[in-house]
Amino acid sequence: MVYLDTDIFIQIPLDPIGLKSSLMVYALKTDEGWILIDSGPESTSKTLLSGLMSYGVKPGKVFLTHIHLDHAGAVSSLYMEWSNIRFIVHPRGTPHLTDPSKLWSQSSEVLGWLAHLFGAPSGVPEKAIQTARDGEKIAETLKVLYTPGHASHHMSLFAEDMSILFPGSSIGMFLPVGNTNVYIPALTYPLKLDFYLESLEKQYSLEPQVVAMPHFGVHDAGEVFSTARNQLDEWIKTAQKAVDTGASTPERVLANMISESNNVKRAWEYSIRYDPLMEKIMFVIAKGLLEYSSS
Repeated sequence: MVYLDTDIFIQIPLDPIGLKSSLMVYALKTDEGWILIDSGPESTSKTLLSGLMSYGVKPGKVFLTHIHLDHAGAVSSLYMEWSNIRFIVHPRGTPHLTDPSKLWSQSSEVLGWLAHLFGAPSGVPEKAIQTARDGEKIAETLKVLYTPGHASHHMSLFAEDMSILFPGSSIGMFLPVGNTNVYIPALTYPLKLDFYLESLEKQYSLEPQVVAMPHFGVHDAGEVFSTARNQLDEWIKTAQKAVDTGASTPERVLANMISESNNVKRAWEYSIRYDPLMEKIMFVIAKGLLEYSSS
């Protein structure tokens, strides 16, 4: 296990109102200064700024794994605090950072009232945005990985010298419950399962020692990849079984998956007890798996 020295690596939990232990952002000190990995949502921007200032951290760059509300919603607040800050994003994400109105509209349509827990994002000028692609370095030892599946513009970041992977949502979610973690795959609709699986294996092949999950916390990489690969396979197979036995709606598919898999059941129980967003996500996952299993 890599020792995570708080002089060069910090963690800031951001819990939007109504969501429990759901989001963490990280900052890493490099040869080019502090780099923040994701900004979190606009609704927790004050918590983020307060956390950064308490550590004496002034990030020069923000690496955005993707532009979803919970990962890039606070960019304008960071820009207003530090006008020379730069946001690193996949080229497909640039238009949504300068004008997030379409992103907000689509997010509100999909998430409903839950979108307001994250807050409406505001744009930043194009001059504040820097694009990056697969294999590029944004600091001497920070390698960019293109990892689509959860989103077509998704990127991960690998700190080669510390063997820490920052996967964004490309691996899934490890949510704390007591002394264990509940795994929920971060599958979206329409489902891009082949890309998701390829991105998972691409990151596994790097053999990181530590995975810093935005959802949620720092974990041993072996545990993360073993759980993600095994349980994702279980989710896919139980969905296929549900479809094969006649389930034809996302609700029916999810109900069958919960009855067939203890891991899916634990994820559902976590969702309805702690996190209404995860409850919504599980129906989205079931919808994607229904379409995939029916094709």
